[in-house]
Amino acid sequence: METIWNENELIYQDNDEMIANLGFRHFSPSSLYVIERVWFKDDQSLKIKLIQDFIQHFQADDFQVIPLCLEALEFFDRHPEFNSYLAKPLYLI
Repeated sequence: METIWNENELIYQDNDEMIANLGFRHFSPSSLYVIERVWFKDDQSLKIKLIQDFIQHFQADDFQVIPLCLEALEFFDRHPEFNSYLAKPLYLI
């Protein structure tokens, strides 16, 4: 399996065929990232690996992520050990 990083995308390929994809946005200059989509062809375990690789790649003291898609929301719900990376809500008064 080959891992490809594009500007706003993490792709897994096997024999030149895409088998998983994570689309994201980075809000520069902050360390805020939004996971917009997670797609995997057949293997559910690719979803977990994809999101874990994404977190590990951008991991920093101030790294924060907002999971917008259902797959990313489910990941953080089922893996609370990664919840420290979730963006904290802003409250406007």
